[in-house]
Amino acid sequence: MRLGFTIIALAISCFLPGAHCADRSPGTSAYAAAEFIATLSKNLPTHDGVPLRDYLIQDLDHDGKFEVLEKICHFEPNCEFLNTEIGPAFDWINIYREKNGRFVEATGEFGWFLSRRKEHYLFWQRVFNNPSPLSPDSRNLLRTNRTEFDKALKELIFRIEKLSR
Repeated sequence: MRLGFTIIALAISCFLPGAHCADRSPGTSAYAAAEFIATLSKNLPTHDGVPLRDYLIQDLDHDGKFEVLEKICHFEPNCEFLNTEIGPAFDWINIYREKNGRFVEATGEFGWFLSRRKEHYLFWQRVFNNPSPLSPDSRNLLRTNRTEFDKALKELIFRIEKLSR
């Protein structure tokens, strides 16, 4: 269902005024990205039949070729304990780009994107240090899992720093 929606949204967006893919024929970047997502989606981890990963097709570097962004929960496959408020704090984004006719992992090639993700994780560290804006449910979840949450954010930041070298 989700994959079908992604492909339909992509197809519609290709025909909007000013869209980069409006003049592309099937088999080019946008379609190849959708096919790659379909391949990745075959072996997704699930919880109660719902895929734990999300995908987005976007031209990150404005070169006319689409990248595939794969959102993965740091706690996968055990992320069902996270609520919708805190869950995004632990999302890692893999970036795939097309090279020589196939998609390869290229997250480290997008330094500006990694910099934004690092700020995202630093923001969540600040929120966890002052959780008053969080809902009571999230504050409870934080209280119960504080050590694991702090460790996870540090690991995500370290991963970015390692890729950025």
